[in-house]
Amino acid sequence: MKITKKHVEKANVKFFSANATNYNKEEPTYLPENKKRVRKILKNIANLSPGTFLDVGCGTGFLLDLAYPYFDQLFGIDITQAMLDQVNLRGGKIKVMKGNSEKLPFKNNQFNVCTSYGFLHHLYRLKPTLREIYRCMKKGGIFYSDQDPNYYYWKHLAEVDISKIDKKFVRKEILSVQDPEEGFRWKKMKGYDKTGKQTVSISEYQKIFGGGIKEEVIKKIMSDIGFKDIKINYEWYLGEGYIMHKVSEDADRKILSYLRTCLPLTRNLFKYVSITAKK
Repeated sequence: MKITKKHVEKANVKFFSANATNYNKEEPTYLPENKKRVRKILKNIANLSPGTFLDVGCGTGFLLDLAYPYFDQLFGIDITQAMLDQVNLRGGKIKVMKGNSEKLPFKNNQFNVCTSYGFLHHLYRLKPTLREIYRCMKKGGIFYSDQDPNYYYWKHLAEVDISKIDKKFVRKEILSVQDPEEGFRWKKMKGYDKTGKQTVSISEYQKIFGGGIKEEVIKKIMSDIGFKDIKINYEWYLGEGYIMHKVSEDADRKILSYLRTCLPLTRNLFKYVSITAKK
């Protein structure tokens, strides 16, 4: 079957509709250590570019919920109504709407900050959505995205001989890439019975069929659109959760600092990428 944009959009709606009510409880995104990390990023962004905020692909409102203390007006848009129904609107300060990211229902130069979280890898094509986000941003405004799969991590782990790996937490991470039955969230999330593996795979099109977000490619796309000061940050190194909880946060900070010092040599050890850029 040749996969089209329509297939990808339908798969996303089907999967996230099935999982909307359980999403906040089962998604690792909502772990305290990650919320703390992202809250700090949003606060810093708000200090640089306060005012209006738009989250594209807002889902159940993860970024909206963390960002609302720092912005005057907050908007979210998503293709799945069931996810939007879970958003805490904070007494009306947050406004959400159903819509497609390739045709945002907002004016040119409307937002000081535009964001996406764990969203870009669910798209059929990246450029149309990024172009729309750019259009809606004010001059000097900031774009921030996060938690999209790092191409180099997925490619490298797919090639590792797991029989030579002893550490349990490392084996677990490798299996999550090499063995879909072991690694993909459909085995844990109740929506699997309603959607199936094919739907989940298609919904994560850029990861499963594109291999993840590749630094050189995303920089070229964004630069062509007009984004400036594009920075690709690598997040969540292999086993970071284990180090953080089983060893110490201090050890985690030191390891993270060292691995980032060694970039780009170490970029295949980071599971996700985040992006910041300006208009």
